[in-house]
Amino acid sequence: IAIKLAKLIVVVVTISTIGFTKDVAQPAHLHIDSCPGVGKVKYPLTSVVNGASTTELTVSFEDLMKELPLALNVHKSATQSSIYTVCGDIDASASAMPQ
Repeated sequence: IAIKLAKLIVVVVTISTIGFTKDVAQPAHLHIDSCPGVGKVKYPLTSVVNGASTTELTVSFEDLMKELPLALNVHKSATQSSIYTVCGDIDASASAMPQ
């Protein structure tokens, strides 16, 4: 048996918001295209709860940038998914933060 280990490359998406409803899960995604007319979900993210969310995406930063345009979208709640509380474009000026 041969096992080949590959280095896992991840992008960590951290969301911090203000003005949230306490203890309400707010679905979050990276969508194809840009705000306000976002397309399909490209990467589902961990729901924002009490203003915070962290998600690890198994993609390199360079590959993520090749997928532009992308937009970050946070919904008011699971039952009010048609209402966006956050919609922000990710553009080519984005930069990777050192670990």
